[in-house]
Amino acid sequence: MLCIGITGSIGTGKSTVSNYLKNKGYIVIDADVVSRKVSEKGNAGYNAIIKYFGENILDLKGNIDRKKLSVLVFDNRENLQALNDILHPIILDEILKLKNYYLEKENIVFIDAALLIETGLYQYMDKVMLIHSDKEIQISRVMTRDKVTLEKVERIINSQMTYLEKQKYADYILENNYDVLYLHKQIDKVLESLLKENIND
Repeated sequence: MLCIGITGSIGTGKSTVSNYLKNKGYIVIDADVVSRKVSEKGNAGYNAIIKYFGENILDLKGNIDRKKLSVLVFDNRENLQALNDILHPIILDEILKLKNYYLEKENIVFIDAALLIETGLYQYMDKVMLIHSDKEIQISRVMTRDKVTLEKVERIINSQMTYLEKQKYADYILENNYDVLYLHKQIDKVLESLLKENIND
């Protein structure tokens, strides 16, 4: 049984990789989905976030408004660090529970997490798959997808761990600078390698 971490900076194509794996029938645990879940009303992160940031971040139904929260943490290192300190231990605990649950049923489970390395989650993986794209392509994708300015995208990219730092932790590096079929072929090669390793184990 193997647990594989998928990571990469914004706009590199992690979601494309994850969706391809899901379509092939693999379980992919999405750290963003887990993050939203633990922040929902009644869950572990909800009260802690409100206690620190105040009730002004709530919408009319009493749920955390992620846009309001993002404004408070964007370009504010202290607020961002506080949010990370609140959520990361809770998210890690939830992801590990899901990982253990699915590995009882599946031979290979994937975890999609942008901060896989930064949070230390990579230590719980058997392998790490890093998705990489040239910076110009990243910027173009994010500007088109999120309808944001060049300046904002560059600030986000510059705030993240660099590719050179991340590649030290990677067992597989997938280049996503070309068409989606080229990316799919690389994923298939990784799957072939993982399945062989699983059989040999």
